[in-house]
Amino acid sequence: VLVPAASRRQNPSLYKVASSDAQGRMSFGNLAPGQYKLFAWDSVPTGAWMNADFIGKFEERGTAVTVTAGARQCAEVKLIPAF
Repeated sequence: VLVPAASRRQNPSLYKVASSDAQGRMSFGNLAPGQYKLFAWDSVPTGAWMNADFIGKFEERGTAVTVTAGARQCAEVKLIPAF
């Protein structure tokens, strides 16, 4: 799940969800430029990442990424096991 910076979390269109392939890779497209955190949960209730209390429990485990227009980038994310 790609979660926007705290100052933009009121905008649901900025959240992006993807499933990984057999090699653990995923991709997102058509992203608005800005700061995000990337999370990889083993299992998570749908939409839980949009709840401030829920995401607050995992904030430190997210990987910070900066999205810029027209750029491609890779990031390595640690899996958050099912809770």
